[in-house]
Amino acid sequence: METALQRLRPQDSQFLLVDVQEKLLPAMDRASCEDMLACNVRLLKAMHLFEVPVLLSEQYPQGLGKTASVLLKSLPQGTLSLEKRCFSVADDEGMLQAINDAARATVVIAGIETHVCVWQTARDLQRRGFRTLVVEDATTSRSLDDRTCAIENLRVAGIEVVSSEMLLFDWQQTSEGGAFKEIAKLVR
Repeated sequence: METALQRLRPQDSQFLLVDVQEKLLPAMDRASCEDMLACNVRLLKAMHLFEVPVLLSEQYPQGLGKTASVLLKSLPQGTLSLEKRCFSVADDEGMLQAINDAARATVVIAGIETHVCVWQTARDLQRRGFRTLVVEDATTSRSLDDRTCAIENLRVAGIEVVSSEMLLFDWQQTSEGGAFKEIAKLVR
C-alpha cells in the first residue's frame, strides 16, 4: 500500500512489453485484444515523450511470430527486443540483465498473456526488489476469466495495477508544458 502512494516518475521507470506477437493475437479475447493493442500503441508513443526506455520480449518468435506490426511502428528509437523461452522475463538471464542495465527501479509491464507471462514476470521482478506495475488496460488473455483472476492475484501480491491514463497523468503531474498537450491527444 505504501508503494502505491509514492508518485510515479518517468525518470525512475522503464517499460516492459511482454510477448504481444502476431501469431498469439488471434487466440486472445477479441474485444479486449483490440483495446490492448490500441492502448499499447498510445503507451509506446508516450514512452518517447517521457524518455522512458522500452524493453520488448518475444516468446519463442520462431513459432509464435514477431511482435505485432502495429506496435513495431510505434516503438521508440533505442527499444531493445529480446527473445525468451521462460514465461517470466525475470527467469531469462538476458532479459533480466537488460532490466538491470536500464538502472531504473520501476518496471511498468504490459502485454500478454496476463495470467501467464505478465503475472509471473511482475511477481518475479517485485521479488527481486523492483517497484512493479501492471497496466491493466494494456494486457489481455485468451479468457477474460483468466485475465480477471491474474489482476486480482497481482493486487493481492502487492503489485500495483494501474490504467494507462493513470500512469501517463501521474508521470505528467501538471497541465502545463508541451508534453501535456501530446498526452491529452493520445488518450482521447
